[in-house]
Amino acid sequence: MRLFRGIEERHGVNDADYEPPPDDAIEVPDEPEPPEVRFSPVGMGLAAVGGALVVISAFLPLVEPDSPLGHVAKNTLVQQGEWWVIINGVLIVLAAIGLKRRVWWVMILSLGAAYTAIRYGTDTSTRTLYPVGTNGEAQPGGTGTVVPLAVAVYVTGAGAALSFVGGWIMWRSKETVRPVTVEPTKRCPDCAEEILAAARVCKHCGARFGEAAATSPPAH
Repeated sequence: MRLFRGIEERHGVNDADYEPPPDDAIEVPDEPEPPEVRFSPVGMGLAAVGGALVVISAFLPLVEPDSPLGHVAKNTLVQQGEWWVIINGVLIVLAAIGLKRRVWWVMILSLGAAYTAIRYGTDTSTRTLYPVGTNGEAQPGGTGTVVPLAVAVYVTGAGAALSFVGGWIMWRSKETVRPVTVEPTKRCPDCAEEILAAARVCKHCGARFGEAAATSPPAH
């Protein structure tokens, strides 16, 4: 006597009249939806505006464009070769309102913009002008004049501050929302009450369905 049967025999695969079930009869469980991460729209907006200001500041004058020594050349961050400031601001906007929001990237990139504002705001060598000789070139040996800052440094600093505050608000308001799983339902044929589709016994009237009804003892 065989105590154990193979999986094919237990499911009737070896029977002569066995027919495999159709593809649509095989139920494939749905993959669970990933949780949704939500942030404060106020924080996202502040960070995006701050990133936009950083981009705009790259095209604004660093120092007063006109001074007693004449017109200032290469007077923007772009003309100084600081193209990365534009990239920095664009990355802040994308990290704040892009498809994959990155709060820590917003705050780190805002610190990079703040470093640029502090460096150009405190370094007087970048805004020291010298008399121009007859050949049209500056003469560093002469007495230089430190000209006042223009709007670029202030706009960069304001953009960095806004983006950092926006990133901090996003971090504090971060919320993970998991999707609600709704199980399918059906109506009991006896009492017409709504019950779960997988239920074998009606919780309202006690009616049995399917295998539960076939194996229930007969009433005396």
